[in-house]
Amino acid sequence: MKAGEVFMKAFIVEIYKNYCIVMTADGQFMRQEIPAGLHEIGDEIILEEPVTSDSKKGMTVAGIISRVAIGFAAVAIVVAGTYFGIRYIGTPGSVKEVSLVQVPGKESDAAMMQESQEGIFEEKTEQAGTDASFESLKSQPQQEAIQAPLLYEAQYNIEKYNTDLIVEYPDLHIVYRINSKQQNNEKPGDELNFNFTAVRNDISFNGNVDAILNDENRVPTRTLTVVFNDFALGQQKNESLILEDIEKSFKLIIYGYFE
Repeated sequence: MKAGEVFMKAFIVEIYKNYCIVMTADGQFMRQEIPAGLHEIGDEIILEEPVTSDSKKGMTVAGIISRVAIGFAAVAIVVAGTYFGIRYIGTPGSVKEVSLVQVPGKESDAAMMQESQEGIFEEKTEQAGTDASFESLKSQPQQEAIQAPLLYEAQYNIEKYNTDLIVEYPDLHIVYRINSKQQNNEKPGDELNFNFTAVRNDISFNGNVDAILNDENRVPTRTLTVVFNDFALGQQKNESLILEDIEKSFKLIIYGYFE
């Protein structure tokens, strides 16, 4: 150590990947090139750059008291902010909020901390958004709130009986047929039948097909939902229901995706 030089002590208040933010005893916030993993928040270190004792000459008693008071206030703010910040970040689904307290006479230090905090906030927010999107896609089939993509929608009238009718959708072979109750006396009403066949040889279908029954005014009466899980080439599925007299048409909607 050279004569007249004083090495200043400081406390670590923020730790980042390649550097940390320290606070000196007189309330200054400084950036030190100390990577994460070497220290913990609250550790006391010796600053690498010495401060000459000449620079401290001429400091009045009032100035010293003022700086010490600012230092204690800053320590209280950091401790409280760290405690409540950790509790808030630990809450599932929460996002870190950044708020800075301006210390009089420390505009440059506050600006440096704001830049550091904003960088971490943007990085964490972007990462949280990416993770949330990934988790959303993985759990999509189990979450009722997430709607699968709409692939097909069309309206059909119930008017042709005892005839196989083809739905013009290329990725699934869909045939529906309306058997009249006159043809089968043991049935209480007309019967709507669906036959589904997987025709894609490279991918399978996951999703559902909804047949929404309507009355003569196109007001929905009920819905038949057919669910498909890994519906692959050559597989078939049949569904049917007995029509009520007021049901005159249905809307066919296909949701899902091929993979």
